[in-house]
Amino acid sequence: MLGPDSATKFAVEGRSTTLQQVDQPLGLRLRVVEPSGFRTNCAGLSANESKFQIDDSTATAGDFRTGVCTSSGKQPKDIVRAAGDMVAVPA
Repeated sequence: MLGPDSATKFAVEGRSTTLQQVDQPLGLRLRVVEPSGFRTNCAGLSANESKFQIDDSTATAGDFRTGVCTSSGKQPKDIVRAAGDMVAVPA
């Protein structure tokens, strides 16, 4: 369920690490921010679930999906505060 999100973050982190190594001699610095766990509607009303479920995955992916949907909107992190913190990071 969160695989594409995690894969994208991993790809950006890898590419950013490479850029930092190449650009460091030029005096350029790079920061990577990988936010997660914010109160959004990602697993709430905007979530779509397949009508077809695989019984063998109930104890793994099914339990994970249920947990994500149950916690939707109750995540502890505040996205507005995080955005302000990211903007405030010194250059």
